[in-house]
Amino acid sequence: KSEINKVAPRRMSFKSTWTTFQTFLLRYLHSEPENWRHASATAMFYATKDRLPNRPGRTAKREAYLKRPKNSKFKKRNIPTSKIIDPDLK
Repeated sequence: KSEINKVAPRRMSFKSTWTTFQTFLLRYLHSEPENWRHASATAMFYATKDRLPNRPGRTAKREAYLKRPKNSKFKKRNIPTSKIIDPDLK
């Protein structure tokens, strides 16, 4: 667990954490190590505030789009059938 707010890494949002670190660390030039440590600690504190919901017993199987073959350029990817709400509507 993260020692700052006692948050498990699986409960932290990757997108939110990355955006927070970009905001606090990459936008400014931290020439002194102490400034860098302070900025990274502040970024981690704010990143642990945005938690993902705890969803025990999730039943939906996770699916991903298949990687397109290299011989078919600019071909659209097909949506997995489980993602289509009504098969008549496409």
